[in-house]
Amino acid sequence: DSLELSLNSDYMITNQLLQYMGNDLSSYDFHSQLSGIEAPTLLIYGSFDPLANFAGKKLNESITNSTLTIIDESGHFPFIEKQEAYNKAITQFLGN
Repeated sequence: DSLELSLNSDYMITNQLLQYMGNDLSSYDFHSQLSGIEAPTLLIYGSFDPLANFAGKKLNESITNSTLTIIDESGHFPFIEKQEAYNKAITQFLGN
């Protein structure tokens, strides 16, 4: 009840348009192209986000120099739900 989100004014329209693309995108696999990413890459997911164990792990395996961080007790918005842990993950990744 204390979570406040600020969404773009066109969020609902964009969301509806993306739903139409779902069928086309569901069979598109871009993972083989991710091995070309050379920059260190940080992937952050919340532990309650169902994508963490599926998409997060697959992205981590596909990007050679990546780090997967899963923040406990947060969902799809760890940057809002667990700001301190989120910022700590970024700071550690950057080596500061």
